[in-house]
Amino acid sequence: MAVILPRSLPAATQLRAEGYDVAEEPPVAVAGLRPRPLNVVLVNLMPGKPAVEAEFARLLAVGPQDVRLTLAVPDGYVTTSTPAEHMARFYTAFFTLPLVRVDAVIITGAPVETLAFEDVFYWDGLARIFDWLDAARMPTLHVCWAAQAAMHHYHGVVKHPLARKRFGLYPHVPVGSGHTLLDGVELPFFMPVSRHTETRISDLSRRPSLRPVLAAPVAGVGLVQDRARPALYCLNHPEYGPRRLHEEFARDRRAGRTIAPPVGYDRSGRFPQATWQHAARALYRNWIAEIAAADPRNCGDVALDWLLRAEMSGSSRPDSGGAHPH
Repeated sequence: MAVILPRSLPAATQLRAEGYDVAEEPPVAVAGLRPRPLNVVLVNLMPGKPAVEAEFARLLAVGPQDVRLTLAVPDGYVTTSTPAEHMARFYTAFFTLPLVRVDAVIITGAPVETLAFEDVFYWDGLARIFDWLDAARMPTLHVCWAAQAAMHHYHGVVKHPLARKRFGLYPHVPVGSGHTLLDGVELPFFMPVSRHTETRISDLSRRPSLRPVLAAPVAGVGLVQDRARPALYCLNHPEYGPRRLHEEFARDRRAGRTIAPPVGYDRSGRFPQATWQHAARALYRNWIAEIAAADPRNCGDVALDWLLRAEMSGSSRPDSGGAHPH
């Protein structure tokens, strides 16, 4: 299916060149044969935003339904790592979006891992987003630091500093059984890890609403499902492209940081287990399929969720259109 990107976003040209189905306007549904696009908001807190936009767009482009991607940041957020003209053209503050039209949200990691959560300068704006997501029962995928931040906000889970950066490909396996999110995911899931802190399974065991889904023997918990809300917490980076860990290693070396090569890295600069991208596509495809199956505008038994979102966004009128890109 297609991924629908903001007009003239650099990632659109890149993905088309790679053979992905990319559109800039929602394809028209014909006689019910093509469902309306799902509207996904990417709250992008990462540096180098154009590369991150392309990584997530690739995964959303292989889902079972068209996905329209809108880019947003929290109130109070500023960045110097991405050109100001790119931010002004393609990003908007989260609460200026027509939130009644949103079907799901992805919140990325951020290079603030060693700070206390409340010391992050845009924490108040992000916490406000967390509160809205919870009250609106919005399906959300929190990635890396955002996963730690959300579990801290909702459940009081702490993060623990590591003696050295945990960096590389680590084989993740299911924790327990019955995880439909893992249907078709090649196991073990060699997931890219790039962290200075960790979330421990022992901390999750005291919170029964948090269900670990994937964990690695060395890297620890990698994916957690929240039974109390439609939220997933992915502590690692399945969205990474095949060269991202290599690029991070080279960047850290250029900056004079003492860092070992990432686990799984060979001298050619490649990762023998680079098939994690197949597993990542399956994981995201399953997540999108679950959201599409529970679309409250198409399923009467969950229409109450839509009414709640409409009330919280200041609107009570159903709208099947897409969220407008900035």
